[in-house]
Amino acid sequence: MASRDYIDRVLPAADRKGRGLSWIGYGDVPELSTMIAESAFPEARVRHSVPDPEMHLHLVRASAGMTFLATWVTAVFPELQRVPGTELDQRRSTWVLLHSDLRRVRRVRLFVDYLCSAIQERRAAFLGS
Repeated sequence: MASRDYIDRVLPAADRKGRGLSWIGYGDVPELSTMIAESAFPEARVRHSVPDPEMHLHLVRASAGMTFLATWVTAVFPELQRVPGTELDQRRSTWVLLHSDLRRVRRVRLFVDYLCSAIQERRAAFLGS
């Protein structure tokens, strides 16, 4: 994912493997290093290393590079988009977990039911469709 500005400004000058592009990395996280290596742009350099996904969002919105973010982000931040040539990564899921001790606490149950309903309503944004 990247800002439209970043894509318009930087992508045309980059080569096919990503030289000229910048990733925003998460640090020493093997899974994400593998995701970069298997991406459409494996030779783009990791310019920033930030372990916080929220900071990734801020950096991407500031046109600092590309990163992996949840698909729903584009529904909330229309200035962001999936980078052309990349595939939708479906290896990760969103889970709503509830501790068994709280299962019968009415206010907790109401909140969890509301949250699950809201996620279902936005299912298309979560799936990238």
